[in-house]
Amino acid sequence: MTAGTPRVPVRAAASLVLLLGCATASPTLVSARVLPASRFALDLGTAYVTPVAQSALADAQSLSASPAQRLRGAVAYAAQPPGVLPFVQGRTGLGGGGEASVALIGRFVRIGARRELVRDGFWTLTAGVNARLAFLASGTGTAIPDLQLQESRVYGGELTLQVGYTRRDIYDLWATARGGYLYADGRSVDARLAPTPFALAAHRAEAALTLGMRVAFGHFGVGVELEAQYAWSTGGDGVNEAQADQLALVPAGALVYSF
Repeated sequence: MTAGTPRVPVRAAASLVLLLGCATASPTLVSARVLPASRFALDLGTAYVTPVAQSALADAQSLSASPAQRLRGAVAYAAQPPGVLPFVQGRTGLGGGGEASVALIGRFVRIGARRELVRDGFWTLTAGVNARLAFLASGTGTAIPDLQLQESRVYGGELTLQVGYTRRDIYDLWATARGGYLYADGRSVDARLAPTPFALAAHRAEAALTLGMRVAFGHFGVGVELEAQYAWSTGGDGVNEAQADQLALVPAGALVYSF
């Protein structure tokens, strides 16, 4: 294709849509106080990603959308695709103020560890590190017509810093700051351009602030939180690049069983 062909940037935008389209939420749904040694907990819930603005995506979904509209919609969707993500997490106390966890969030696996830095009365300060990864053999980009993903790999990590207030093991309040990075690569096809697959690579940076609360009843509890998340994504096919940044709200909730 020549440099003047208007649809070339859309192919670059496909990398953002399909490679990073599900990489939008990493709820914690846990208090700052870690589990005691040899204690276990299971968290089962969901998170809902709500972009602050979606007009560009709505324009791109039209069959009569222009290449420029498809490009704007693609990068907006990749920055913060809306939708519901299932959340399942297992945690165990390691002793010495440490805790390990494994979570499944949508198609992402998150493996993490955290440690209490300070515990003073009802207050706790905790820091954590998580690895995040996902693999997809094939899929279709329903947000933008005629985009199909043949394979993708996404991996990266994040750091967290959490402060919380625990009262008699009955209720917990917490605030969490989170920053992360994800890298993705894979192959895709845009049927509006050509049936030939093309290689993709994309990067995503996230920054988020979360407020949460949990109420416990013996071994059972209910946790809720609300995250304000800023994401910046960039990607391309080696020739053309596209990028986007967007703010989203991510409410989440979970049932908790500890034993």
